[in-house]
Amino acid sequence: MLCSHLSKLHRSYQHIILSPHLDDAALSCGGSIAAAVAADEPVLVVTICTAALPVDAVFSLLANTFMRNGACRRGK
Repeated sequence: MLCSHLSKLHRSYQHIILSPHLDDAALSCGGSIAAAVAADEPVLVVTICTAALPVDAVFSLLANTFMRNGACRRGK
């Protein structure tokens, strides 16, 4: 996702989580993220230190389910 100005993120998401690595947000504040999503509060998790996924990346069944059901896109 590209964003031209940080204020756009502030207006779109009630919670912005900065995660150093892919699993850090889930391990450190997964319960808070789940509670916010359950309360229909938009959450954005920004992973700072990871490589871009390859074009032909294969996702797990759970990840595909989240993406298909829009669970990862509530903040849009």
